[in-house]
Amino acid sequence: MATEPKRPTLNGESAYAIPRTAAEWDRLQLLYDGFLAYQRGKLFTTDLGAPKRILELGTGNGAWAVQAAMEYPDAEVVAVDMAPLHPSFEPPKNFKFVQIDILEGFPFEPASFDVIHARFLLIHLPEPEKQVQRILNLLAPGGFLLVADYVAWSNHSHHAPILSAAVKTLEQKWQANGMAPWFPARLGNILRATQAFDEINIMTVTLPMNPALVNDPALRKFTTAMLGSITAAYPVWHGGLIPTEQHEAYIREVTPGGDWYCEHDVLFVTAKKKAEKRLANETVKAKL
Repeated sequence: MATEPKRPTLNGESAYAIPRTAAEWDRLQLLYDGFLAYQRGKLFTTDLGAPKRILELGTGNGAWAVQAAMEYPDAEVVAVDMAPLHPSFEPPKNFKFVQIDILEGFPFEPASFDVIHARFLLIHLPEPEKQVQRILNLLAPGGFLLVADYVAWSNHSHHAPILSAAVKTLEQKWQANGMAPWFPARLGNILRATQAFDEINIMTVTLPMNPALVNDPALRKFTTAMLGSITAAYPVWHGGLIPTEQHEAYIREVTPGGDWYCEHDVLFVTAKKKAEKRLANETVKAKL
């Protein structure tokens, strides 16, 4: 008899909300492919220079970190996740995986990374503002913080009652666990308040989740990937956001086509930390 895949654990607690089944590995790859299509094959939308150390938080299947390792062969790429990588994963020589619970601390020196990447991570963390500050402490002067995260809007939907209800349930579960469902929309202001950055660029992409409503080919691929991801995840995520008896109706509801939609905003944030000399000068001025 086949047994249900176990969720990875750290300190005896569940470390990942969805069991790492074959379907979950496929979902993670689908999501990565969607991002890659939308960004025209780029890691992110900015020139990162020549980084020596790159950190990815919440690496998932490791695909982004592997691409970073290939594009920057002289850099050390460190990928972090609460769940292990696939047993068949073959890392590049300059790739290192660290399985940790980032809420319990980082095994890294302050200001030791030139690039830090976090995709669909902050939305899942309790006290996200506190976590952002902890992450910023790892970023070297002149380094880049790259964040992609999303906000789901349960009240911005049409002809999608089951999906809208699932989003509302997710919002409630997040809030009950100390998370902030709409936190990514405030990230720009939070980063500005630190006064640690020379540049902060934010791009918000609104997805209707229905590919039939999207004309741009790259954006349609991204929307298709996001739809495929939530279609697979919502019935099992956090114990199931959709009642079992509604699963078939849910699949019919979110079939591409028609005029249904449920808006999800994806935010791409690129922030460049101030150089060390400028940070030091401004610290001195602040004390005067």
